[in-house]
Amino acid sequence: MCEFDFSKVPSCYQLCFNAQCPRSAECLRFLAGQHTPAKLQTGLAIYPTAICDGQCRFFRHSNVVRMAWGFDNIYNPLKSYFRPMARQAIRDMLGSEGTYYRYHHGDRKLSPEQQQAIVEIMKKYDYDGPVTFEHYEDIYDFGI
Repeated sequence: MCEFDFSKVPSCYQLCFNAQCPRSAECLRFLAGQHTPAKLQTGLAIYPTAICDGQCRFFRHSNVVRMAWGFDNIYNPLKSYFRPMARQAIRDMLGSEGTYYRYHHGDRKLSPEQQQAIVEIMKKYDYDGPVTFEHYEDIYDFGI
């Protein structure tokens, strides 16, 4: 399990403070609510009325995922003539050159699904080995 850092909670994330909820011990919204800084006085919240028949429709499991960033070495195993094409395919998958560099520098982190999409792109360019990014971080999955 990784240490909870409230600064990583998206500003639009709904928090829960309902300790009577039967799933509060495994809910990310409740975990975030328990780590709310004292200086924060208002925000989005899940009300106790969200529980119906013992189930909260806003429940979010507190999963930890391994995020990645940095592309300096991922192209090295490719044949040199494939490298520009693979880079372009990854850039297109991420949306734009500016977005590509946000993922490269760590301003944004690659989700496990995005990491797998990059593995699939590398396979198209004749590489079937492990794809290793420069940096990894285990964080709670807020799913936003």
